[in-house]
Parts: sequence; C-alpha cells; structure tokens
Amino acid sequence: MKNILYRMLPICLFTIGLTGCEDETKYRPLPEAVPLTMSINEKAFVMGENLKVNINVDVDADGNEMVANEDFDIYFTAKAGTEDVSGVFEPFSGIVTFPKGEKQIQVDFPVKKSGLTGSTAMEFVAFARGYKMAHSSQAIKVSDYYRI
Repeated sequence: MKNILYRMLPICLFTIGLTGCEDETKYRPLPEAVPLTMSINEKAFVMGENLKVNINVDVDADGNEMVANEDFDIYFTAKAGTEDVSGVFEPFSGIVTFPKGEKQIQVDFPVKKSGLTGSTAMEFVAFARGYKMAHSSQAIKVSDYYRI
C-alpha cells in the first residue's frame, strides 16, 4: 500500500505543478476621470428662490465630447468662514451621485421660504474625489427680502 502511495505522490505533484496558477492576474481597466465644470444660476438669493447647480462634463483636449465613465459622488458644502451655513437651504443635499454615461446633472437647492433674518455671504463648494472640477467654489449671498 505504501509503495502505491509513494508512486502516486510524484505524479500528483507533477500534475498540480502543470495546472497551477496563471502567471498574470487580469483586472478590468480603471475608468478614467473626466474634467468637470460647476456653474450656478445666480450670485444672490432671497427666501423662496432656488440655487440651481449644474455640473457638466467638459470636452477633452482634442475637442471630443465625453461622458462619465462611472457613477461617482459629488459632495456639496456651504460655509461662511468655518461655520456651516447649509441650514439656509431646505433640504440641503450634501451628496449627489453623478450617473455613468451622463454629460450633465442639475441639482436644486431651495432657499428656506421663511425664517431668515439678515444676509449670509458664503462659499458654496462642490468636490468629487479624483476629479478636477473648474469653478468648484462659488461665492453667493442669501438674505431675507429686505437686504438683497
């Protein structure tokens, strides 16, 4: 019995060695980042108005139209200095997903219809990890009806 096992062992090891692992691990290519541009509809808003943010995919260096190669998240913040002032918008969408295959999305940020007193100057910022975004920071002013 031992002789049979000892004769089979080299044959099994030889077979495993021939059918072993592939030399190359194959991965799908990573999607390329596309250049983005953020634009807004106005610089000053009063209660009840809507801030409309457009995120567009730019053309490439050769002038060819491009689309998003993957779904990715865009993060929005509204700050006056170090203070978070996103409470002037109702509701405030802090994260929006840019869908694969799209050239443009529009996100609405409605300003509260009541309860604001005075004016608030802020930096409205959009950020997408791994993507370059032109005009990603915009200075805007939100106020009540009397101080615009």
